[in-house]
Amino acid sequence: MIELYQAMDVFFLPSLFEGLPVTGIEAQAMGLPMVVSDTVTNEMVYTDLVDYVSLASPLSAWSDHL
Repeated sequence: MIELYQAMDVFFLPSLFEGLPVTGIEAQAMGLPMVVSDTVTNEMVYTDLVDYVSLASPLSAWSDHL
């Protein structure tokens, strides 16, 4: 599993609903910057690597954050 996170440049989670995404916690532990939708709980945030974007935002806003 670690190899998959090490192969990524950014973790992207555009979800309509998430409880506590363990994958987000794992991604932060691996040092990956994250772009997630604002529907994802802020309880998973323990680093400054997480960037929230609204699902209502245009695609250009998402690409700017990536």
